[in-house]
Amino acid sequence: MKSCKRLVLSLLLTVCASGLVPAFAAGPVFGPASGEFVVYRDRSWKAPTWIGFLCYDANTWGAFVKTPSTGSDVSVLFRTEEVDGELVLTGQQIISDITERDVSAVNYLMGLLPDLYKWHQEARAGRGAKQAKAASSDAGIGRSVLLPPLVVLERSSESFGGALELVFAAEVPVFSLRSASVPKAGTIFSLEKAGRVTTGDDRDFFGFTPRSACKDATPFTLAETRTVRQYSIDGLILNLDDQWTALADNTFMLGNTAVLIADTIDLTAAGVSGDLPSALVRLFSSSGKASWILPEYTAVRGTPERMVIENRVFDVNSQLVNRDIKVCLPSGDGTSCRIISLTVSDAAWAGNESYFNSLF
Repeated sequence: MKSCKRLVLSLLLTVCASGLVPAFAAGPVFGPASGEFVVYRDRSWKAPTWIGFLCYDANTWGAFVKTPSTGSDVSVLFRTEEVDGELVLTGQQIISDITERDVSAVNYLMGLLPDLYKWHQEARAGRGAKQAKAASSDAGIGRSVLLPPLVVLERSSESFGGALELVFAAEVPVFSLRSASVPKAGTIFSLEKAGRVTTGDDRDFFGFTPRSACKDATPFTLAETRTVRQYSIDGLILNLDDQWTALADNTFMLGNTAVLIADTIDLTAAGVSGDLPSALVRLFSSSGKASWILPEYTAVRGTPERMVIENRVFDVNSQLVNRDIKVCLPSGDGTSCRIISLTVSDAAWAGNESYFNSLF
């Protein structure tokens, strides 16, 4: 193994760090960072529709409305300025081909962007905010005590037809908005995808298409007889059997089923600051070009000294769902974090969870 090169975890991640700001009164609800985007499923439309917002900088935004069944695909750039805590639109440029029927979509974005910004500012300041009554996510996974409580605002919105309950989570980029619901219809606006574009390339955002159906994974069967070998990497102990192949001093493959990497990241270099658990969740739950984090399944457990972040990830190329596990062990001085990263087929994980948990 001495001849193997060490792979750096940060180079293999399909996610990017987010610049964060300090916590506010009602709980840590962070501001947007340049390049961050969010996409929401908007059920206030008759046909399945997705709404997206991209923050270029404090005064420049990208937005879209996509309704695939009708062929409507509206993309707009907005110039803005903040006046007394509210976002004022100072200019716009429609960058997609539109027809007369798409004018309402442009108007919708013109009204929704300032509203989202205002609600976000109010949540950050704690104006009229309260903690969520329930701690469960949409998938029924309890919210970890490591994360700040969800923040709830009750507002009225013409865009959504009246009374609206907004749920904010510190780990969600841009507006920190996780979902919005109305009294009779329930959840009407929910986070579908979040990520960060690379500098000078916004195609990952404007090129959004709804997620395709998942394919079935190849079945995985553990060998009945296995010889376990212990590895120590940066003080991290891995218990790997002879089914695993070393690709580098810190990287191991289990056929086409799983990959495991152990590494240490510099938190400052990664842009991680503020509330550390929230920042790490935000870092490791950001979608990339070929990977789509399913936000409703994000789960956090453990302790501040050993935090586990678990995501389900849709692989765009293979159309398979993988389970992504990040075991995070921050240094005492908060400057670095040792990471064990396991990505495994969701089908293989489901039948062998105890085996994979025994690896580290």
